[in-house]
Amino acid sequence: MVIKMVNYKDNFMLREGEYLTAEAIITKLDEIARMAGMYSSDKFYANIDTFRENVADFMVKVVEQNMHCSTLPGGSHFQKVGTFPKSPNCAGLSHIVWEVTGGCYPASYYEDE
Repeated sequence: MVIKMVNYKDNFMLREGEYLTAEAIITKLDEIARMAGMYSSDKFYANIDTFRENVADFMVKVVEQNMHCSTLPGGSHFQKVGTFPKSPNCAGLSHIVWEVTGGCYPASYYEDE
């Protein structure tokens, strides 16, 4: 017997929270993954379509919540430099990439040079 996964679209767990940091985003993605395959990999694969929907719905929420952020001079308080340019009211998460990398690219980025 396979336990069906909750669709987050209709669930309070996706409607709550602010996702303005890498930690918040990864924590919620982990929660969604755990709900999909909590008991076994069989459960995960049986729920793969719902998992995909939940991740897609969540990422739409993340992008919407971060729409105001900017990496450009004079942008929001989330302004960062050294990432892909992002204007306010445009989709993108480059300010979060900056947070994760500590303001630089990982060493593996430079290895091919």
